[in-house]
Amino acid sequence: MHNLPFFAACAEDGKLNLVSTKTFEVVGEYDHFMKKAWSIHILDRKLAIGYDEGSMVIQIGQETPLFSFTKGKLILCKNSAFFTSNLKAVLTKNLKDFESIKPEQKEIGSTDLFPKDLQHSPNGQYFFVTDGTEYAIHKAQTGKQTTFGNCDGIVWSPQNNLCVMDGNHKVKIVSPSGEEINSLELDFYVEKIFGGDLLGVVGLDFVVFYDYDSLDYMGKVIDQITDIKWPIKQDMLVVGTPDGFYLLEYEGAEEEDEEDEEEESEGTFRVVEEVEDRFTSGLWVDQVFFFLKESSKLCLMSAGGPMTIGSLPYKSSIIGYLKNQNLFYLMDDKGVIFTFAFSHKLIKTIAKANAMIEEENDEGLTKAINSFKSLNSKDYDFLSKILSANSKQALAFKTAKDNQIKFNIALSEKMLTEAQQICEEMDDPMKWKRLGDEALLAGRFIIAKRAFLKGEDLNSLLMLGSSMGDGQLVEYVARKALKFQHFSVSFCAFWILRDLENCHKTLINSKRYY
Repeated sequence: MHNLPFFAACAEDGKLNLVSTKTFEVVGEYDHFMKKAWSIHILDRKLAIGYDEGSMVIQIGQETPLFSFTKGKLILCKNSAFFTSNLKAVLTKNLKDFESIKPEQKEIGSTDLFPKDLQHSPNGQYFFVTDGTEYAIHKAQTGKQTTFGNCDGIVWSPQNNLCVMDGNHKVKIVSPSGEEINSLELDFYVEKIFGGDLLGVVGLDFVVFYDYDSLDYMGKVIDQITDIKWPIKQDMLVVGTPDGFYLLEYEGAEEEDEEDEEEESEGTFRVVEEVEDRFTSGLWVDQVFFFLKESSKLCLMSAGGPMTIGSLPYKSSIIGYLKNQNLFYLMDDKGVIFTFAFSHKLIKTIAKANAMIEEENDEGLTKAINSFKSLNSKDYDFLSKILSANSKQALAFKTAKDNQIKFNIALSEKMLTEAQQICEEMDDPMKWKRLGDEALLAGRFIIAKRAFLKGEDLNSLLMLGSSMGDGQLVEYVARKALKFQHFSVSFCAFWILRDLENCHKTLINSKRYY
């Protein structure tokens, strides 16, 4: 059935059976209660069945490819087979953004399960595959299966042990060899579990965090949780919800006095940022969170909120980031891999800048921006946008290299002398017009006159000259307007000068005889 690890069959009993192509055992049986089934067809991963009382279309598996990535090694699951690629070996010279690549793939094994999740261990030596009811552990190098078991959910711990959801009220800590290390009985219904610095156990409308070693209670977040992303060894995390996500800071439990040993100690979670956009894929690089919106925009979390760094041409998932290549690797729904360049030095600078902005340390912020001298102009301009979003306009102006960005900042901060210098370099009539308007509002009439003259804004010059009693300026406007056949402006200027003869000539030239 279109390279899926099973084939489908239907009959007069009205049941749809999915049969494994390896073991020929029934791995799924469905009855849609529409009487006899007569026809069946597959297109991509959608299965259509025709019944006596109508038809049914169902989604088979998930639309996004199943993969795991760590330390440059990618494992991709195609149906029931595992393929590995070394993305460190990809030739990146002259590689353009969003250009597809075809890394060499090697098949390392397969599974009897219909995979729904695949994940490397933190040390990269193992990976698990699960269908939601069973799991199998494989060696990452050879694909050889080492152990298997039953589960309702499974994640890795930082200690390279497995956290297995056993039913809806118990979580077990299991070694990669299958030996049970510890277990946790829970008094609430467990919907799913998440790995990371702490074990996240999700209930109906909350998530409770536990320490992996002691299984002690560490804290709680109340909301409907869809995803949790932890960075490596950092007290920050992203918590996804149906409406968006939170950037939280975890403050660990304080050490207890001997008198309070019997009391339960817990950490607290402080909301750093709340974002109303949901993310479809996310990744921490150092201390900066990158994510994909549902609109296929690749963004990062800065201290001023989400910043878009690129718009992807396809619906995709983030595979990972390689620091030595300065590349994000992404995969679309059809399994095509492509890249997006983003400087690792810029990421480190953003991380430092975010920390300094959070601490309101302006001196440290300036040092953070200047800590990397080899950033290119594009990187400095991006940093300038982050600083502007955090009301650090003076530093943003100094940081920016692009005159357009510097000009916009200068106008917003009434830095009119600096804006005039930029206009002299760019010599754009529209920018001269904007500068003149801002200078006029600020009472900087000399700059306004210069800007309107350079931009040939005759209407504004007429208003300025007549208001200031500058006859020479009004006459200049009159002659210039007559030359450009702006007869209304020319007539008004001559009228202000009481030059009735030229007023008469202007009316004749404009052919207004009535």
